[in-house]
Order: sequence, then structure tokens, then C-alpha cells
Amino acid sequence: MSARKVLTTKYGSIGWQEFLSQKKEILRQFDHAKELCANRPTKTEYGNIGEAIFRKWLSEFLPKKYGITSGFIIPDIRSFDYVLRHYDLIIYDKINSPILWGTPDPDKSDQGKIRAIPADYVHAVLEIKSTLNRQSIKDAKKKLKEINIYKGHLKETFFAGIVFFEVKSSEQRSCKVAVDLYDGDILGYFGGLIIRAEGHDENITGYYHLLPGTETVEAMPLVREIGGLEIDDKGNPVLTKQGDTCQAIPKDNIWHFDKGYSPNIENIHLDWSYNSFPQFTFDILARLNGTYELGKYSSSYGMSFFR
Repeated sequence: MSARKVLTTKYGSIGWQEFLSQKKEILRQFDHAKELCANRPTKTEYGNIGEAIFRKWLSEFLPKKYGITSGFIIPDIRSFDYVLRHYDLIIYDKINSPILWGTPDPDKSDQGKIRAIPADYVHAVLEIKSTLNRQSIKDAKKKLKEINIYKGHLKETFFAGIVFFEVKSSEQRSCKVAVDLYDGDILGYFGGLIIRAEGHDENITGYYHLLPGTETVEAMPLVREIGGLEIDDKGNPVLTKQGDTCQAIPKDNIWHFDKGYSPNIENIHLDWSYNSFPQFTFDILARLNGTYELGKYSSSYGMSFFR
């Protein structure tokens, strides 16, 4: 019988604690907004505050040549039938783009202003939802699908995604709800982020991609705590539970391990890990720079590797 040992948990990447602190601060502000709105007639108000929180955080991360705003995309067309459509988060060329018009937003921040951006200068759109459930997925996809009318006006590198602040415990028992995340008909749709899973370690984040061909195993939970990683007598990692994942990364003569949990979901690859939050962030930057590759770490800053 092969001897096994549990891998010693040491973290060896600069910046991982800072990224987790940023994530916790985003959630702290979101929870504070929920608490304040709990007894108000309009209980969805905290969702608008959540959008503002996420816009502000992303604007502080991205290079200043990229602007972050909520607002409208304006194609270069002449039509009396054109309908203005509002989007939660637009990433645009801040240096070169004219602002066709702008209005203030209740969150008072620069990112909270509602701006009208010419389609030629728009890089990406993200829809932001408070909670992941069937209705919020449907609403977000419907909004993103409206972007299809701008095809031919947007950049070829345009991308779109959905950010959910949390998934409630009631939605975690199976993967069934996550099947709805897939939609191959949305222009530039790559996937998105689930910042927190209720009742689980807040250090883990769910990052999902569209990946056609997978079959759903509904018996698998949508999210699960990341278990211990064992090493056999040959130094190979041993995955003990269905859905466990591990990526081994050699660096400076030391093997680093990124472990996680990935349930089987039709047409979706969802990865829960300590690294998903910074990975999503640097992937956004890589997409903007045109250097993104699926499955490749864009940067090791902020990654928490076991060694």
C-alpha cells in the first residue's frame, strides 16, 4: 500500500493576502448595504449599491486608460426606433472615447455616473447581480443578449460576463441551477464570477467559463469546501473526492499546488478555489490586452499556492 501524507499548507505567492482582503472588503460593504436596506420598502436597493462597490473596486485595479461606468452604449446609426439600454458595468477606452452625455448617480462616485459611450470605444460589459438563482440568471442573460444588436459596431475583442455577489445555501444542493448559466448566443459571453457561497469559507470564489460538451452530474453539490490535499510516496497529488481538482506548478525547484472543487455542469466549467478571485481579475486585464488564453494563469500575483 502506498504511503500518503497530507501536504503541508504553506502559501508562497506575494499578494494573495491583499487580494483576499480586497474581496472581504467588497463583501463587507455589500453586507452593510443589505443590513441598511433590510427594513426599507425597496429591498433591491442594496443591489444598486453592490454594483457601485464592484465598479469602484475594478476601476482601482485596471490601468487608468480603461474607464469604468454604468450607462448606455450608443452605436453609430440613424434610427427613430433605437431604444437606450442601460448596463451595470461598461469598460471603455477612457483616453480616446468621447462622453456623449452623462448624469450623476446616487452612489456619488465617479464610476457611478451614468455615461453614454460610443460603441466603437466599448471593450466589455458585465452585468452584476446580488444573488445567483434561476431568475437572476435569466434577467442577466436577457440584458446581455440585447448587446447582440451592436454587433458590427463593437470591437472584435469585445467580451461580456456576469458577476454574482453570492449563492444562497438553498441553491447549493445540486448543480441544476448552474446549467442555466450557459448561453452560446450572447455576443462575447465568456462566463463570470460568484464572489461568495453562503455558509462556506469566504476565501473561496467561484469562477465559471462556457465550455461546451460537459455532462451535468446533479448529485454533485454546486459548491463544497476544498478538502485537504494528500501526496503519495512518489510525490504525486492524490484527489480523494469527486470534483476535487489540483494543478501542479513548478517554480524555483519547488512544486506549488492550486487545489479546488469543480462540479460537473453541462457546458460550464466552474472552479471554486482560493485563486479564482485574482484569476478572474487578471483574466479581465488579459482580455483587454488581447493576451488571454483559457486555462493559463495570467499572473501569479494574488494567487495562493500550497507547496
